[in-house]
Amino acid sequence: MRFTELVDIEELRGLCEEFSDITGAVTAILDLEGNILIATGWHDICTKFHRVNPGTAARCLESDTILADQLKLGESYNVYRCKNGLVDVAVPINIGGEHVANLFTGQFFFDSPDTQYFIRQANEFRFDQAAYLDALEKTPVFTVEKVKSTMAFFTRLARVIGEMGLARVQLLETNTALQASEAIIQSSEDAIIGKTLSGVVTTWNPRATTIFGYTAAEMIGQSMLRLFPDELRHEEEEILERIQHGEKVEHFESIRIRKDGEPINVSITISPIRNARGETIGASSIARDITRQVSAEAAAREKDEQFRLAVETSTDGFWITDTAGRLLEVNNAYVKLSGYSRDELLSLSIEHLDASDSAERLTSLTERVLADGYARFETTHRSRSGKIWPAEVAASYSPMMGGRFFVFIKDRTEEKKTAELIWRQANFDRLTDLPNRSLLFDRLSKACLLAQRQGRHAALLYLDLDGFKPINDQFGHETGDIVLAAVAKRWLGCVRESDTVARLGGDEFAVLTGDLIEPGEAASVARKLLDALAAPIPLPGGKLCQIGASIGISMYPDNALEIDSLIETADSAMYQSKARGKNTYTFSSASPEPRQWVSFDDSYLVGVAEIDAHHRQLAHMVNHLNQATRLEESASDFLPRFKELIGFVRFHFDTEDRYMKDYGYPGHEAHRREHDDLVHLLQRTARDFRKGKELLVLQIVKDVFVNHIKTADQPLGTFLNGLNVS
Repeated sequence: MRFTELVDIEELRGLCEEFSDITGAVTAILDLEGNILIATGWHDICTKFHRVNPGTAARCLESDTILADQLKLGESYNVYRCKNGLVDVAVPINIGGEHVANLFTGQFFFDSPDTQYFIRQANEFRFDQAAYLDALEKTPVFTVEKVKSTMAFFTRLARVIGEMGLARVQLLETNTALQASEAIIQSSEDAIIGKTLSGVVTTWNPRATTIFGYTAAEMIGQSMLRLFPDELRHEEEEILERIQHGEKVEHFESIRIRKDGEPINVSITISPIRNARGETIGASSIARDITRQVSAEAAAREKDEQFRLAVETSTDGFWITDTAGRLLEVNNAYVKLSGYSRDELLSLSIEHLDASDSAERLTSLTERVLADGYARFETTHRSRSGKIWPAEVAASYSPMMGGRFFVFIKDRTEEKKTAELIWRQANFDRLTDLPNRSLLFDRLSKACLLAQRQGRHAALLYLDLDGFKPINDQFGHETGDIVLAAVAKRWLGCVRESDTVARLGGDEFAVLTGDLIEPGEAASVARKLLDALAAPIPLPGGKLCQIGASIGISMYPDNALEIDSLIETADSAMYQSKARGKNTYTFSSASPEPRQWVSFDDSYLVGVAEIDAHHRQLAHMVNHLNQATRLEESASDFLPRFKELIGFVRFHFDTEDRYMKDYGYPGHEAHRREHDDLVHLLQRTARDFRKGKELLVLQIVKDVFVNHIKTADQPLGTFLNGLNVS
């Protein structure tokens, strides 16, 4: 701080003036930059001559600087003859150990002055000689003893000034600290309360009002017991007793009562207040409202308990592992699923339980959970007995406690069995356990596309049993079922494992054989199928029956290029076999027609021009897709066309929806739901493209298109035509 900020300059100036009046001695106080702060009793020789003339004033400044520099070296005081011939004395002023200013006296002589020296100086600086010598005459001459006594006084004066300054500094610091403390108390987010050793409130900050509801006026002079519930009043006595023994009560959690009667949770720290002698004279309480925190912690504990209860009662397994994969916690369900005891599991790691094909996959899944924070995936687990079982895993990661994985494991054994059963029921004939029409179409699509890419053939053999109806009529359906099952078993025994024997319904079957070099291979299969029926089939009761089969063969790509076309040509060839005497096979003579696959003739008309125009456009788009498949266009060409088709279907359905809404069609809601289902079907079907199912995708699109027109759009057209809408 600056010297002027540490002492009262005006008070000090008055003191120096009184000293000069009494002693005739000159005083001056200069800061360390050489600025004159106080000047008293100065003689004319300085004020009218030396300090006024630029030349002698420069000498004065030089002399002041030399004196000040010598004091910086630690001298208690310094006597110096200035450049203008007078004697000056300086004493340092120190405040708090810091040199902040200098106290000067001077403008005197130890002996009678050399008049000739001052005459020369008057001439040099062109002073009025008479006036200058008159001022010289008035300049005092002090003895060394008087100067020493004066300097002793000045030294004490400098010390007093320093002590005054230090006291002022300390007072300023104390006031600043008090102001800061008061500001902290007033702006604190905690209640800060002062009280006597008997518990009477002496201070009460604004936050105390916010927390407890009472104003300072309402609480100062009152007992703190006003805030205590009856059952906790004993706490105040215990707290005050500890305070009187000089103890501090830290982070004490309890309950207090607000002015409105509401209980609140508080965390309190109570400290003794001591006087200058170290005696405890009161207590300072810092209280924080932790009601929300306590409620949140209680809710968190309840939630944690609910989570633990849910985990322990869950039928799904649960782990907590560290980032190294070591199991830290498991639930009862996983103990049962794994066959291990809890203690055994807690000594294992994930790699001991996960039965993945490779460690790389397990590492990849772990990294995925770390990166995304969560992942769901399917894997397999190995039980203690070595049994492998399918599992669905939902894993999440938390960086807390060095990193933890929280893993739920669902046993999908029964689910897989159920899904497999549902899939089998949807794709296999229950009587013969042969693939049905749906699965045949799927495999036929793959076989044809494989033949297309490899430059080979696929054959579809359409079989109709000869002589089956009389057996069914004579012996009943149960016997007929026995015959059908026997036929299926015999035919399965005479084809390759890669071939497909399917039952289409009734006594109609189909055999798909692919990867053929020439049609003769299909003829060989047909002969084996006929030969398999040469032996009679035993019936219940020791009876026998004899049946045969008429077979029609359609070759891909020789006879047809689409699934329904292959079925039609094979079926037609089968009827030729029946016409030729049965129990034989016939190759189709058809050729793939360049005609449009989906032909829109009058049988498909709805009778509403806009809807019929849309149907023609849809037929055109389906034919284009079929042509793209025939030409083996890439997915990058095909998929945009398929998406374009779906977009137009949506547009067409919106148009039909408008007609139904505008004219109050009774079947509007059911028709609209069918539209939604068809769009979803097309979207799912699109995902199967380029999985060897292109022909199947196209067949589904065609069947959906044709069936919807026949069963839904034509009834709508009839309704609209009845309202003269065309």
